[in-house]
Amino acid sequence: MHFAPEAVSAETAATFRRVISIVGWDAWKNRIRDLEAQTKHNPFITNFFNERFAIEIAFGEIREHFLATGRFADPKTAEQYRCYAFLAMIARVHQRLNQHGRRQLAGAIQKGLNGDFGLGPLAFEMRVAAELMRRNFDVEFSDLELGGGFDFLATRDEYAVEIECKHVSGDIGRKIPKHFLYKLGETLAPILGAARPEVGRGLFVDVTIPSNLTRGLDQHRSIADIVSRTLATRENAENADCFASLQTFDSNEISLKRRSSIADAEAAFRDYVSKRFGLQTSNLLAIWGAANGTLLFSIKSSRPDAVLTKILRTLKDDTDRQFSKQLPAVLFVHFADLTQENLLELATEERRGRVTGLQRMASILLGKRPHLHTAVFMADGDVLRRETQDGEAKRVSIQESGKTYYFVNHEHPAANLITL
Repeated sequence: MHFAPEAVSAETAATFRRVISIVGWDAWKNRIRDLEAQTKHNPFITNFFNERFAIEIAFGEIREHFLATGRFADPKTAEQYRCYAFLAMIARVHQRLNQHGRRQLAGAIQKGLNGDFGLGPLAFEMRVAAELMRRNFDVEFSDLELGGGFDFLATRDEYAVEIECKHVSGDIGRKIPKHFLYKLGETLAPILGAARPEVGRGLFVDVTIPSNLTRGLDQHRSIADIVSRTLATRENAENADCFASLQTFDSNEISLKRRSSIADAEAAFRDYVSKRFGLQTSNLLAIWGAANGTLLFSIKSSRPDAVLTKILRTLKDDTDRQFSKQLPAVLFVHFADLTQENLLELATEERRGRVTGLQRMASILLGKRPHLHTAVFMADGDVLRRETQDGEAKRVSIQESGKTYYFVNHEHPAANLITL
């Protein structure tokens, strides 16, 4: 299978109709309404949903605009661009699959619309397939049409390569998974909201738990009880589930733009906590606004994360099981919930005696798997929009650009014969 993978505006209406017809509008509608309902009950979860379910949310925005105006607008956000690209690939692949493959693709879309990871894993597969086609590979969707094993068989000239795509959650190996942090936020919301300080003042609640944050409501309520006591007494408090401390600060010290997005505001809060309190944390909940001061809540575990160790274990199992070991194999890994900056940190991090750093992880994967030709690590990049004038016509090009780290197994017989 080979075609031009780019989304074409003239085909947008037909693309939407075809994609909706695969599983029906109700499946999309139910997901979008569920996300909206959860957001209303939990003010902290918006940014997490924007990361985890970006395609579904963008799909809803695009459809709403169409219903209001009768036309499909050019993508205005990175998420809308990725949604258009995903839909274009799904429509064209579906059109070319055999009947079994179409049923499998429908099942994959339905699973994404019902599951905790959304359509991200399927979107990554389509992104890889599109990039292979841009590089003149013919792509056979082996997993969809034949079942089991690797995702694609990519051929170019006389060479064939087995391709497997892995969409890895940034929560793997973390003691404080993001999903559970934001579920805890739902329990904490009324407590934190009621304790907001006066304008210009700030409160920083720092909680430490002995092990993992779980989805358990009993644990969340226990943490909420200690946080409530700390805020009420302005003193440290603890129980078997956590220890909480409280510090004050001047909220005017935080540099926030007037119309900062939630993501930008949270980044500014994390930077402030790092500089003011010497605490590096991504596990932060914040309440702020013009009418009151700022309340920041942070939670950490006494035990260290083991992110790359757990990721490596997962990838080792997958590379041993998924490939036939008869052809050169390439593993594409996408780190969900990680930014380009996070990926750069993983790429450069090295600690003696521990499995850290992408290079070390790739070395372990490639070293004992002679069939593995290349390991590729990716995160979502930046979406760049460029306008050029060609006479009286204005041309708009939109492209995603970001860092990709790839490691070739130089011991592989085809190491110098196949380039991606």
